[in-house]
Amino acid sequence: MVDKNYYQRLKIWQNLRLQLENSDQPLEDAIDFFDNIPTENLAVDPYNETTWPNPWLLIEENVYCRFLKILGICYTLQLTDRFSSRDFEIHIGIDSENNDLVYKIQIDNESISSYNDMYILNKEGEINKHSVIKMPRLN
Repeated sequence: MVDKNYYQRLKIWQNLRLQLENSDQPLEDAIDFFDNIPTENLAVDPYNETTWPNPWLLIEENVYCRFLKILGICYTLQLTDRFSSRDFEIHIGIDSENNDLVYKIQIDNESISSYNDMYILNKEGEINKHSVIKMPRLN
């Protein structure tokens, strides 16, 4: 996706969202999509929402640090009919077992956690939360 122009990337992203509507494993499919994009250095301040791109700007800018990949997964799921009525939060913190920085998407009672470019679904255990951001509804 990275080597495509903006309109091609939008079409690819739209096709992903349509695929997620009927997927047996939509969270895994969204993770796989963003996991295949190269990871850049930190591109925004995860603690400052005003630095976060909106969904379309994220696709336009085409730069994905670890946090922007989590944000991309969140936006992608939020913009499907299937997940549009669900509540999303992004948690930022430290895993108390490993002392690793964790970005986590909480979707009602499901979660996706990002540890050093590795994604884990519904991980049990606590993170020492530095920040919890309730994501606004997108559609």
